[in-house]
Amino acid sequence: MRNRIIESSPVQNDEEQGTAALTSKHRMHRKLSASTRRTFLRKANICMLMAIIMFGIIWCIVGRLRIHQQKVAAAPILPLPLKLLSTPLTATASTSVRGNLGPPSVVLSNSTADWLKDRWQAASDMHGKAIYGAHWVQLDFARRVSVQVIVLDWEAAYSDDYSILGTLRMRNGQNVTTTLFDTAAALSANVSTRQWGQSPGVAFTCPMHVEHSISLFQASPVDSLRLVIRKPAKYGWGVSLWRFQVFGYDVLE
Repeated sequence: MRNRIIESSPVQNDEEQGTAALTSKHRMHRKLSASTRRTFLRKANICMLMAIIMFGIIWCIVGRLRIHQQKVAAAPILPLPLKLLSTPLTATASTSVRGNLGPPSVVLSNSTADWLKDRWQAASDMHGKAIYGAHWVQLDFARRVSVQVIVLDWEAAYSDDYSILGTLRMRNGQNVTTTLFDTAAALSANVSTRQWGQSPGVAFTCPMHVEHSISLFQASPVDSLRLVIRKPAKYGWGVSLWRFQVFGYDVLE
């Protein structure tokens, strides 16, 4: 029996080697793909976990900020304490008449111990004879101020018929004057009155102090204030003033 020898051709060998190489590469690719997918999933899980943590942190911060804002909104806004603007160092006083007692500057002092020297009055003698006509007391400030409260500490010879004018000096040289308060139409302020002491100059019951405290509804910027006294309240004496006090704030320009 004749043996038949079958020899493989070079083309066939090349095809078999190519197929084996492709199979090996495919297996390697599968291994790499599986490893890459595991790495990707691991990183994706880590990123998701970090995102969840960051979201939680941001949520906590926003919550705390909201609580803080609510507390701030609920907290009352306290006004700044009023400042005494009318002192001998920060204002000057002038009057329409000199009178027979203290000079105009005494209305800027806190002293009320001396019945004769610590008050100004529009009278011509020690009997309190009134100097005829309306009179004024003016305070000029060394800067612009915002007026909130005015306190007039009268002696027994007080007035209940007066007005308070505020003046602004404009940059063009003109003055603008407005009425801040008028007893004839006291619609711009709350007014309280208190009395104390006994006037040593009279035999009957008569207060040494009659204080009018005027709280303006709206603060007014001024460079000067003028108290215009139209007439005395009673007794026929010339009006007399211990103190002319102004409270408010300095205006920053």
